Amino acid sequence: MLGSINLDKTYQFLLIALAFLLPLTVAGGNLIIVIIVMLWTLSANYKAKFNQIFNNRLLIASIVFFSLHIFGLIWTDDLRWGLHILHKMWYFLIFYLILFLLLICSDSYFLGHFTTH
Repeated sequence: MLGSINLDKTYQFLLIALAFLLPLTVAGGNLIIVIIVMLWTLSANYKAKFNQIFNNRLLIASIVFFSLHIFGLIWTDDLRWGLHILHKMWYFLIFYLILFLLLICSDSYFLGHFTTH
């Protein structure tokens, strides 16, 4: 199903739409992020994706950073506020990892311009 779709072009379009929607509306930005995450999840090749994640120090650091927030809930006096902050950071773990992989793996000048292998 997703093999016939040019994913690089689709990601480019969605990231451009995200750049324009983020300053205008949170709901539009969240919708674009959910679409990107769903496309990335449905595009298969999970073993290669996870190998790229675990071979990149920046991505490992972001996973550890998010994990420290989860672990820090043990010491909080206000669990409701801690869960609220954790909920606001979901995009950091999910979207950041996917966005970084899109930028690294892209053959496109647009997406891969500022990244190196």
